[in-house]
Order: sequence, then structure tokens, then C-alpha cells
Amino acid sequence: MNPLARLMGHALDTSLLDPRDVDYAWNRLMRTLNMNLALIKPHKTMQEKSLESLIKAVLLYAGKNEDDAVLAEEIMDCFTPPPSQIQQNFDGAKDGRTATKYFYRLSQAANIIKTESLRRNRHFSHNTEYGTLDVTINLAKPEKTPTSIMRDANRSHRDDAPPCMLCKEHVGRQGEDASNSRANHRIVTMDLNGEPFFMQYSPYQYYQEHAIIIHHNHQPMHITKKTFLRLCDFVSRFPDYFLGSNADLPIVGGSMLSHEHYQGGGGTFPIDEATVSKRVLCDGVTFEKLVWPMPSIRIKSSDKETIAHIGIGLLKYWQRYENKALDIIAKRDVSHNTITPIMRKTGNQFVLTVMLRNNHTTLSREDGQFHIHPSRYYVKKENIGLIEAMGRAILPARIAHAIDAAMEGKTPFKNEATKRFFEAKSNGNNPLKAIHAHIGEVFKEALEDCAVFKNDVIGKKAFDDFFASIVQAYETGAMA
Repeated sequence: MNPLARLMGHALDTSLLDPRDVDYAWNRLMRTLNMNLALIKPHKTMQEKSLESLIKAVLLYAGKNEDDAVLAEEIMDCFTPPPSQIQQNFDGAKDGRTATKYFYRLSQAANIIKTESLRRNRHFSHNTEYGTLDVTINLAKPEKTPTSIMRDANRSHRDDAPPCMLCKEHVGRQGEDASNSRANHRIVTMDLNGEPFFMQYSPYQYYQEHAIIIHHNHQPMHITKKTFLRLCDFVSRFPDYFLGSNADLPIVGGSMLSHEHYQGGGGTFPIDEATVSKRVLCDGVTFEKLVWPMPSIRIKSSDKETIAHIGIGLLKYWQRYENKALDIIAKRDVSHNTITPIMRKTGNQFVLTVMLRNNHTTLSREDGQFHIHPSRYYVKKENIGLIEAMGRAILPARIAHAIDAAMEGKTPFKNEATKRFFEAKSNGNNPLKAIHAHIGEVFKEALEDCAVFKNDVIGKKAFDDFFASIVQAYETGAMA
């Protein structure tokens, strides 16, 4: 079947294309491919199983390079509705869940979300004393180190390009290469705490309906009281989603600290199932200390102002906290203490989970005293951001290659990962399961490396005292 007919059929079957716009879309497609064919009757596909493969087939049919990512986006832009129409449909949905389902499915149909590539990712879980951790090997995502993240953040931008890849000006932008071309990219706008934001779906989809919520203006990440009010507003409108923020400092934050943004979406994470070691109720507010590799406190309240008050008060208290015996340095030239906040809404309760972070460095730990220990870099080098702090590892493609090499038993070993995985596979009757268990254990240890209060007698006592101080500050009205 002609791939052009199948592509038109896909656009109609997925409601990406309105039947009234068929001629218009066809002529746009012909211009994009530099072809001049009469309209081919669309082939009813009942939704294409492999859209990315179909696009490659269209490129080959048109005599183009099948791996031309820029042209692939321009092809899908011929069918993707303009932002105004998408916004109208999103705002007109009967509720938040209907709105997000519409936008998510459109993002899949337009190949904004790389569904076929995502199917190749590998997933497994690992049981620990903290509960079950998730591990994903993302075969499409390039690996970054703390050094490369800082280098990218300081890299100068071209005058004719938006300041960063998160900026709204990328919608429909046709660039010279895959790094700056976003022809079929679409967003929806919304107000959070009276400020303009927009939402898009991540092409990588690290978890169910992985969405990114971005400030309209290019401004740096900064956690303030407004942050907690924004999180509350979002989960009130979209209660099926969580929303969280990477810490606002290098090393412990994400890779795009230059532009205020949050990550949200559906599903649950391992931290949501964490055991509560201590629970205190005070004036309608619940404080919980979690059993988790990274020190975490959960606060529940039905009032968003109360949640925001406690959230910013906890942050300020933590920013002043110092414990040199545990190597927690609050400030040198700059502040080192910050938090990773995550918000959900359960019934009428706002549920805020806060993880304590610190990014100071030493001569022996240039990547961060509370960063992953170098002995575990063979599995994980990148910063532990929001998603992984919640218990879901995102590992690079090299891990899959190392697993395959270890399973094949190839020697000499090309890298430490293959060597370690080869050694691990003898630990049990199922070699692959043994390798997965080894990787899961290393990920757990990586999270523990990032813990400011370690899971030992001294660390537990310090965390107990910190938790008690936060509760007392709220009870006595001393919280800033």
C-alpha cells in the first residue's frame, strides 16, 4: 500500500486531521516533499502500529534520506493542528483528565512522542529494604554527566535561536538540524497561581504521560512560596497527575536550570509506596517521615496556603541547617542546601513530599559530596534529579549494550560495566535476572550516596532531630 495513502489514513484515523482539511494537508505535504502528485485516496489504517517506520517509508518513497529527522517533523507538521485549535479543544474539555487524554493522544499521533522508539526501552524492578525500585534503560536518550550539564548550561546561544530548548518559541520552528528543529512541536497554555505557563509532553516519556510544565518566560529555576502554590494549582486542575520540581541548584537539580519548569504526569512511583517511620498530626496537618534512601518528609493538608507556608518554611529552615560532622555545608560563596518537592492531590488533600538535597563539592568529590560515588559510575553518572529521586532509574543505552555483551560472555571486556555484569550473572540460576539485581542494587546505593542523612545510627538520629524541629516550628508558629 502506498505510504502516502497510509500516512493520510493515519492522520484521519487518529483525528489528527479534520476530513475538511484533506486537500490542504495533501498540498502542504507535496510542497514539503517537493513532489507534485494528485491526491491519493487515504488508506484506512485503524491506527498505524509503527508511525516512525511509516514516516521512514514516506521519506524513501519521496527519494529522501529515511533518517532525515528534520524532514520527518515537517511531514507531520502538515497534519498537526495549529496551536490555537489544540488550545481550544484542550480548554473546552469537560474536565482535566479529558483534556490531558486529548493532548497526549494528539502528541502520539503527531509523532511528538516517539512511541516506536520507546517500545525498545528495557524495564525491570528491584526489591530493596526501601521497597521496590524501578529501572528503565532508555535507548534513545543521550547520557549526560554533571560536567557536561554545566558546560551546556554555560554554552552561548545563537542570536537567531530561542534561549533554550524549553522556550515556547520552538513551536513549529524549522531549524537546520535535529537539535533546533521542532516543526510539529505543540504546547497548551495555562495559568498557575496567576502566572503564564505551558505544557508539553516529553518525547522520551520516562513514565506514564510524562509532561513538562514550563514558565512562559525564560527565567531560572528558583524555589519560592510561589512554587508550592503553582504545584497546588496544577494538581487541583489535573488531579490524576502529580507535579514536581527539580532542585534549583546544579548537581542536585535537572539539566535545564536556566528555565523555570516542572515535571508531571500519571502513574505512581516507588516513593509513593514508601513506609512511614513516624507520623505526627497537628491542627489538621499530617507530617510523615519516610523510610527512603534520600531523606524525605511528606506533608498533607486540605489547604494550599498551609501547604505552601510549610513548604517554604521547611526550605528556609533547611537552607540554614549545617552539620559539619555529617559534611553538610549550608553555605560557602553560595547556598548549598535545597529541596526536591513533589505534589499530588488525594481527595481533598494536598500531599507534598520534600526531599532534602545538598550540592557542595570537595577536592575528593568534585562532582558533589552528595552525588553518586565514582565507584558506581559504570552504571550511573548523571545527576539524580526528580524522577530518579522518586525511585525510577533512567539509565543510558550503554547499559543495554554492556548487558548484552556480558550475557554473550565476550572477553576481553570493553568496559567496567560489561566486566561487572559478567561477574554478576553467576549469582543465581537466572543470569539476566542476576544482572538486573546487580544494577538495581547499584541504583539503590547511588540514591544512598545522595542522602544528606545516611542510613546509619548518626544519620538516622540527625534526621529524627530535623524532622522533630520542623514539626515543632509549625506547632509553635515559628516556621518562617
